[in-house]
Amino acid sequence: MRLFIGRSSLQPLVVFDLTQSFLYIEGMSNLTSAADFYRSIGKWLIDHKSFIQPGTSLHLNLYYLNSSSQKALYELLQTIQQQALPLSITIIQRANGDNEDVVAFLGQICRLLGLPYTIEEK
Repeated sequence: MRLFIGRSSLQPLVVFDLTQSFLYIEGMSNLTSAADFYRSIGKWLIDHKSFIQPGTSLHLNLYYLNSSSQKALYELLQTIQQQALPLSITIIQRANGDNEDVVAFLGQICRLLGLPYTIEEK
């Protein structure tokens, strides 16, 4: 069970491999159709729910989120919470600190939704 969506200047890289319990989203999210993009990721997770091993972590290494992406990511995380997907969230804090706002935003959403999360510096 794999999902791969290539990165562009506006779209983050998405690599999900449930056989390796590896879920990763990285890059800039400056999408005009962010709702469709993240909704498709949520649908894929729901469709593959039975293959997600407990303790699997969704790694979010995002550098920039436009307002459309912020709303869409909130809805993706809300889907994870509502569907009781056995995922924890790992938010990546870049060592140079250039994504502090994104890290704070994602942490607030996780706290609001009661999702388990950690912040890792890389």
